[in-house]
Formats: sequence, structure tokens, C-alpha cells
Amino acid sequence: MNLFDAVVEKDKMNPNFLTIQKDLYIRNVLNDWCDGFIDRDGKFVKEFQITFNSSFWEIYCYAVFKEMAFNIDLSKDRPDFVLSLNQENLNIECVVANNADNMPPEWTYLEKVNSNYTLDERVYHQVLRILNAIDGKRTKYLKNYSQLEYVKNEPFIIALHPFDQAQFMDVNQEAIRLSLFGWNCDKATYEDRFFDIVKKNENAQLNMGVFTNSSCAEVSGVLFSTVATTGKARAFSKTPAVMFQNMRYNPDAKKPLLSINVMFNNIPNSQKSTYLKYVKAYASKFKSELNHNQYSCRKPFIEEGYQETITDGLHLYINPYAINPISNKQIELFKNHNIQIHTCLKENNFDVDSFLTPYHLIQRRVWIGNPFLDKITPNKKLL
Repeated sequence: MNLFDAVVEKDKMNPNFLTIQKDLYIRNVLNDWCDGFIDRDGKFVKEFQITFNSSFWEIYCYAVFKEMAFNIDLSKDRPDFVLSLNQENLNIECVVANNADNMPPEWTYLEKVNSNYTLDERVYHQVLRILNAIDGKRTKYLKNYSQLEYVKNEPFIIALHPFDQAQFMDVNQEAIRLSLFGWNCDKATYEDRFFDIVKKNENAQLNMGVFTNSSCAEVSGVLFSTVATTGKARAFSKTPAVMFQNMRYNPDAKKPLLSINVMFNNIPNSQKSTYLKYVKAYASKFKSELNHNQYSCRKPFIEEGYQETITDGLHLYINPYAINPISNKQIELFKNHNIQIHTCLKENNFDVDSFLTPYHLIQRRVWIGNPFLDKITPNKKLL
């Protein structure tokens, strides 16, 4: 399957696709991720070039399931992934939460788009888009997938990634926790907060916490990430010079850890020195503007070298009301592959119970620069 040879006119190509179409470093990573993938309806490449995000997310999920050594039955055309391992089965349907019709798409990357909204407002906007995406796939399961013999009585997981707004990754896990568990953590006090409804508009509202009752029992769990983007592919690439600004889970304190990593691939030391000067200048400004009541800085703050696993930043939210629950053996498999696990405990007032890997990825920013240019310019478009 050739993802990058044009099959549509340029004016129909998605801006994200155009950004990476000529980027050999990213292309090599994506070609590796989708090795063995079968275009079952003959439309995948076209959709990748026109809509991009949904196809990218599906490619990423395929790479994850290969890494986990699942048997992937690509002879089935629905749902997206029919998986088996150790005589246990899983059915997974991929979906992205896109922008609402009256909101600009995420690739606009306009600072002014988000300057009109508080972070809480952006969180609740994402909640609406997530609930809409889940409801759409639940309906599809009821009307279609549940009739298939190989789907009946097996766990059904929705794999979901939000691309609903510029800088969508700022929301982290807040919107999905509200959507599924009706729970969030106050960023200033770290106290738990619980909610049950969100306004859709002046005349309508939606129920949050769909995993705290039987309203979504057909969905066994939600596999979720906000960092499965081209930035993930960049971390696996051989790009000559890249700066990663990371936020990671701190097992020793409530405040997350921030750091800056620089990745070099086959460039002269003199060019490294030039790039590091830019990085240090940026890091100094960044730390001076940081709210140290909410974040901690890793020591050393700037490090050379960077690594991510394919599953870094991936979370599995388990529905305790599921008709076809994910088995304990399957949950252990996800844990063993650095995937964070969350569920709410029916027997304990719906407290959220989480399995968290120390220093797992929460958020990432990526800057790329050509070290052979006199001036290195940050590029925030690859996140």
C-alpha cells in the first residue's frame, strides 16, 4: 500500500498530509507502521490524503496491535480490527473526535482560536465531541457489528483520538475522564471534582460519566490517546535535529514533570552546537514563564537523546458495566505494554482506580529545524 503517491488533486489534500508528503523521515516511519496492512475497501489511501487524521489513527493502532503480538484478522471488513491472542478475542473500532461544524479544524494552529476560550471551556468542548463519537460507534455496534457471529459475546473497544480543536493535546486526559467517569482533578488544588451533565447548547445537554451506569454497556472500553500524532512518528524518525518538550507523569509528586530533549541524527558537532544554543535560549524563556505551582522541572532540564515507546501516552478506560467485559488476562497484556489502565469501582462509590506507569507521556510539543540552515525556526505544526 503506497500512502504517499498522489491519488487525489492537490487542492483536495489535507494540510496535514501536505506537510508530511515530502518528508522522507516521517514517510519511512509510517511505511513501517502500516507494513502488512490491507486496504480492505480500496479507499484507505484516498481517505488518508483527504481527511488524514482518522486514517493516521488507524495506522497507529495497527502498529500498536502488531507490537502487542495480536493476531490481526484483516479478512474481516468490520469492525476495524478483529484481534485474538491466547484463545481470547477483541473487536476494536477506531474513531476520531473532529471539530464541530462551527469550529475551525485542528490544523489551523491559530493562537487566536484558543485565546477566546478558557482551558475549562476547551475541555468541555472536547467532552461534547468525544461523547458524540462514542455514541456514533455504539449505535453502529447495535445496528451492525453486534449481529456478526465473530463479534457476538466478545469485548468491543472503541479506539478514540480527539482532533477537535487547535492544540487539542492541551486537554490531556481531562475530557475523556469527564466523558466516561464524570470525574476530573482540579489543576490548582488536585482535589477530585465530579460532574454529571454538560451543555450542548442553550436547549440541550448531554450526560457525562457514561461508564458509571449501564447506558453504554455495549462498549467494553475506550482506548484513548492525545499524543498519537505525527509527533509520535517524529520520535521514531531519523530527522537530523528535533526538540521535544515533554510533560510526564511524576510518580513521586502530584505535579507532572517537564523536560526538553534534543534528538540528533548524523549531523556534525558544530551543527549540534548551533542547535543547542537555540534550545537553551528557548528553555530559559520557557522556565521563566512557567507556573511552578502546577509543574516540576526534571533535572537536568535539557537532555540530549529522546525515546518513546509506540504505546507511550496510550490509555485504556474500562467499563465496569460492560456486557462483554475485557478479561483480566487481556488487561494484563495492555499493562505489560506500557498502556495506562483506568476503571471506576462500582463497589466503592465509583472511585477511579488507575494503573499508571512511572514517567509515562502526558503531553508533547515538537520543534523541527534544519541544522544546515543559518537560522533554525521552530515548527509547532508537528505535534
